[in-house]
Amino acid sequence: MFFDKDKIFEHLDLLNQEIKKKYPKSKIYIILIGASSLIVKHSLQRATHDIDITDSGIPRLIGIGGMLQNLGFHVVSEVLVNFHPDYIDRLERVADKENISILSIHPYDIAITKIGRSLQKDIDDLFESDILSKIDIQRLGDLYQEASSYWIGDPEKFSQNWVRFIDHVHQRRPDLPT
Repeated sequence: MFFDKDKIFEHLDLLNQEIKKKYPKSKIYIILIGASSLIVKHSLQRATHDIDITDSGIPRLIGIGGMLQNLGFHVVSEVLVNFHPDYIDRLERVADKENISILSIHPYDIAITKIGRSLQKDIDDLFESDILSKIDIQRLGDLYQEASSYWIGDPEKFSQNWVRFIDHVHQRRPDLPT
């Protein structure tokens, strides 16, 4: 199954209905990350194979993992994503439903995670959405450098990911100040 913006919201509604039915007194927080966040908040016009969310805000409820998986959600542990350590302070509200609140990571944090992975599709997602018009590249660089100093892995690789990203900016969006 592929998830475009409408399908993502349809499955968020289905999740809300399931939570309401099985855990009527529970409220969970869904934090969209990756392409699902770009599709919902930043005009990325492609579909994704799953709805990436972080495990932050999801309480331990019996069967919640299976429920999320059956609805197409891919739960990623917060410790496995190259987040800035303060990303949670910049979360943006997408929508509130009876039993779920839907949040998205901030444009800076989306860019940080995409550059940190540095797969071609991640870089393309940044350029094919409107996210780069919403951020200051120099501020992004400062946040990226700060974030990468916390990550586990090869610091040189993270540094090279930034250099490759800036090369893409010069080639694809020379109008953006770097």
